[in-house]
Amino acid sequence: MAPNKSPGSDGLPREFYLECWDFIGADLLELYNESWVRGSLCPSQRVAVVTLLHKKGDRRKPANKRPISLLNTDYKILSKAMSMRMSKALPDIINDHQTCAVKGRSIHHNLLMLRDIVAFISSRDMGGAIVSLDLEKAFDRVDHQYLFSVLEKFGFGPNFVRWARILYFDISSVLFINGFTTKSFPVKQGVRQGCALSPLLYIIFAESLARRIDSIDTIRGIRPPGGKRRSVKIMQYADDITAFFTDFGSIKSFFKCFKKFELATGSKLNMAKTKGLKLGKWRNCNIPLDIVWACESIKINGVYFGPGRSDILSWKEKVQKAENSLEKAKQRNVSIIGRVKAVNVLVAPIFWYMAPVYPLPDRIRRRINEIIFKFIWKGGTELVARGHLHNSHEEGGLELTDIGSTVRAMALQPLLSFELDLRLPFHPWMEYWIGIGLRKFFPGKWSNCFPHSCDPPDFYVKPLRDLTEVSKSLVLANKVPTKRFADTLRVASTPRIMSRDGPLGSSLHLWPAVWKGVHHQILDNRLKDLSWRIVHSAIVTNFKRYSWGLGNGECPRCNEMESIRHAFWFCRSNDLIWDWVDSVSDRLHVRQWHPSVWYILYGSSGPQCSVVNENFIWLVTSTAKRYIWLGRNAKVYEKIQFNEQTIILQIKTDIRQRVKVERQRLSLTKYQRLWPDINLRLVLDGRPP
Repeated sequence: MAPNKSPGSDGLPREFYLECWDFIGADLLELYNESWVRGSLCPSQRVAVVTLLHKKGDRRKPANKRPISLLNTDYKILSKAMSMRMSKALPDIINDHQTCAVKGRSIHHNLLMLRDIVAFISSRDMGGAIVSLDLEKAFDRVDHQYLFSVLEKFGFGPNFVRWARILYFDISSVLFINGFTTKSFPVKQGVRQGCALSPLLYIIFAESLARRIDSIDTIRGIRPPGGKRRSVKIMQYADDITAFFTDFGSIKSFFKCFKKFELATGSKLNMAKTKGLKLGKWRNCNIPLDIVWACESIKINGVYFGPGRSDILSWKEKVQKAENSLEKAKQRNVSIIGRVKAVNVLVAPIFWYMAPVYPLPDRIRRRINEIIFKFIWKGGTELVARGHLHNSHEEGGLELTDIGSTVRAMALQPLLSFELDLRLPFHPWMEYWIGIGLRKFFPGKWSNCFPHSCDPPDFYVKPLRDLTEVSKSLVLANKVPTKRFADTLRVASTPRIMSRDGPLGSSLHLWPAVWKGVHHQILDNRLKDLSWRIVHSAIVTNFKRYSWGLGNGECPRCNEMESIRHAFWFCRSNDLIWDWVDSVSDRLHVRQWHPSVWYILYGSSGPQCSVVNENFIWLVTSTAKRYIWLGRNAKVYEKIQFNEQTIILQIKTDIRQRVKVERQRLSLTKYQRLWPDINLRLVLDGRPP
């Protein structure tokens, strides 16, 4: 069970049961046993609090809301135990074209097969159609008695079926709207969205339809090239059903069968939202089915398919979603490190769903990079090469996800799955399209018993080329992590500062310590950000502006040339501040050491003392750099002059506030490890407590 989930009507979350299990575990088991004897759950377990989540479209229409049942945790513990038992049997009894909630299956198996079938029909002299069916409130229209009968027919034991009946006996719900709850009302049909068992019960329920369709000879579907292979009639992901037709008779037989399923189960097909795609010779035909038809592309499970540029449509939609996420994140004033984390967490995952289906077009990749780096640098000049930001911390980067390389690597996984003995639904189609290309990688899987195409679609060309590239340095296997492939495909980028012409000259062995200091755990993101910028010379001083042809390059405080070294060390306005930092080290009993330009800028040539004192001096130094730079900017942009004593006071206040916040935020053990017993009044002010 996932943490931090909304509780049910009793208000007791998962965390309560984890904390108190030793005290209540035995009593809860006794409660379950009593429910078994009585044939029903206790009253609080039978009621669900239903909240409505907006799906899409007009928020004022109830049809665009998804009901989610908030159930008590004691109920969810029982349903989770049942789902764990039930899931073990599903791979053996569920049609391999149903990919929801079955271990070892993924929605991508269906998407890849659908993509290949569309390409197959479009490239052959044949007609066909794909229909995406929309079931109206599918989970809420499941007939309970039909469901229990299906469980029995599939061989689930009487004890399991009895528990399923208990979970749905005499249940009720209350609606939670605008902070108020309605009176309870009985629930006579449907499986609860919010219950761990519900998806499994639904796919068992839907499997009866799949098996009936498979058994009808007049529903022909489409058969992979090679004669005796099993034809594909439908594919399912929970209640999302996609049907394949290559003759009009199959369409008539399919919907006749579906009508019987509606009468038997309470399900209802929403013809207004059901849509179809005409392919091949059928593109100009009048198909005897009154639904919305398309000829270029159709959206199924979040991806566009069709003979048109479906890849461009799909990727553009993801790019728009990423732009919307970044637009919201842009409102927050965070450091460059925080913005990189926002990209990694909020934006990059948006593209992973599409990655195995369609290669990333070059112009879309360029657009993604454009919006990401514009966000990271707040629309200003990019002061560090893009490639450097993708590097690890140890290599001077910020570990920004390289979306282009990662997408290319993820596109290889379907090809690598061909090595497995497990035959996935899309394998026969992939074998037809690129069996010749895969032969040199997996010769043991090659077979002359089936036909192969000599002209694979565009969406296979790039992955095959990338597979050739990674095979030069990696042993191909399905279990190779995607990150290793991405690292192989990514062009290495070494910052110029780390060369022998850089600021540390031939002392290249010092760089690991420099980057460790930049990302030191005692620094917050503001301080890490500034340290990283300083090391990369990504600070816009007046001398840098002068090199761009702007201004005279003079320091706003002393009229000398303002380089980074000058701004943070050599400027006379900083002398008193660094003298104070030196006095802090003296009060920590650090002998024979004084701050230097190399320590200030790069963290090298640091004090030889205990780790505790070394960390604290680095914190004081990094905080001092921040307020020196803020003071300089106040003089340039706001015409405000801060004297050295004011800046020192700001540094002290910042450190005290940071310690106070960390004391409240961290556990006692972690706080004592990170913030040892240093007398701040004595060390910062030079006065006894």
